[in-house]
This record gives sequence, C-alpha cells and structure tokens, in this order.
Amino acid sequence: MNFLEILQNLWESTGIYASTDWRNYVIIAVSLVLFYLAIGRGYEPLLLLPIAFGMLIVNIPGGYEILYADGSDGTAGGLLYYLYMGVDKVIFPPLIFLGIGAMTDFGPLIANPRSLLLGAAAQLGIFVTFFGAVFLGFKGAAAAAKSAEECDVKKNPALMTAFLQVEAMKKGKNISVLMPYADSLKYMADFYCQLWAESLGKAVDLNGKTVHVGQTPAKALGVT
Repeated sequence: MNFLEILQNLWESTGIYASTDWRNYVIIAVSLVLFYLAIGRGYEPLLLLPIAFGMLIVNIPGGYEILYADGSDGTAGGLLYYLYMGVDKVIFPPLIFLGIGAMTDFGPLIANPRSLLLGAAAQLGIFVTFFGAVFLGFKGAAAAAKSAEECDVKKNPALMTAFLQVEAMKKGKNISVLMPYADSLKYMADFYCQLWAESLGKAVDLNGKTVHVGQTPAKALGVT
C-alpha cells in the first residue's frame, strides 16, 4: 500500500467523507460565524454561543446518533442525553439562573433604591390581581384568567397564542422572538428565552416517539 492509498483510506474513514448532505456543511459554516460574533465581537455571547455550539455538534457528520444515544439502559449515553437529564432533573435551570443573577449589574439599583419598587410591584401585581379576582366572585382558574375558559379562539388570548405558535411551527417558523423596547427590560428577554426553551422543548411525543421538537427562543432589543 503506497502513501496515496493510505491518505485515501484515511479520507474515506472520516465523517466528512461519509456525509453526502451539503446542508450539514452550510450550517457548520453558519455556526462558525456565530462563534466569531459571540467570542470575537462580543455580540450576545450568552445567546449566540449556545446556539452556535448546538448547530455545530448536531451537524457533525455521523455525530447525530452518538449525541442522542440513550443511556437509560446502563450504557454510556450521548452528550445531549445528559444535557436533557440535567434539565429533566432540575439541575441546570438553577445553575443558569444563578449565573445570570451573578452577572446582573446592580449598580443602577444601588444608585436608585426606589427602582426596587418596580420589581416588587411586578411580583406583587400577580397576587393582587388573583386575590382581587377571587374577591369579585371568580373561582379557581377563572380567577387567574376568566378568558381562558372561552371556547371561542377569538375571545381567548391564551388559546389564540397557542394556536398561532402551533401553526407557525407547522410551517417551519420555529423562532420565537421577544423584543422589549427598553434597555432595562433586556434581562427579562433572557429570562423568557430560558423559560420558553426549557418549558416547550420536547424529546418525545405523547406516543413515546422520539421527536426532539420545540421552538428556539431569541431576544431582540429595539426602540420606539
């Protein structure tokens, strides 16, 4: 066997040679661009780095089966299996919120302690509204949202929102964007991204079939 045959055998044994889908390489290229924007330019690293990492590893030729390998039978599972278990066992969410909290800039709050009342009002407002609805005669879930009992989708904002989200996903529109119009609310968009992703991402459907579906939440900051 000559040197060229050795190189040919080496090339044919790689995942790059085994994959014939050019779309994998397009997404890998996009992920590298996102890595550069997040690390090199510092653009939204908390958002772009996880997205770029996920895009990269799931599109590595031949890596999908390894990443999603099921480790519930005692065998070694794939990386995404353990990531899913970390979310399922409520290990990662507290760590993520702890990290976001540690990165929060409390300078404006210390400079203006009265702004604490704004956050307190947001938390107390939920309970005041709920108990106020109970006082007015509503009961149970109806106290939280009377409109949620409406069967007419046009009169039920929650049902309408759910319907539009499902229809969008059916058409391949899997990006959900929250766009606050104030700098002071940008961390609310981070919270939304975390909450939305961990609440709606599903590994299996109701029949136990592996589907790995869910929307990708993203944030945008705009001005009026």
